[in-house]
Amino acid sequence: VSPRLPKSWSSLKLHYRYHDTFYHITVARAGSEAPRKTLVFVDGQEQPDGLIHLVADSHEHSVDITVP
Repeated sequence: VSPRLPKSWSSLKLHYRYHDTFYHITVARAGSEAPRKTLVFVDGQEQPDGLIHLVADSHEHSVDITVP
């Protein structure tokens, strides 16, 4: 994942449907002391590869992405 936010935006939310599974995705700009890389968390678990592995399990999932 490599999202870009316009300079005037601090965050965005979107809802993505994959088959019968919903992913609620929040992209937020990191604070000045945060790491200088994009961080991706799915259901609270950091994704070290920076990917959102889509699963069609008919559940709702929370995705939090922090961009520098």
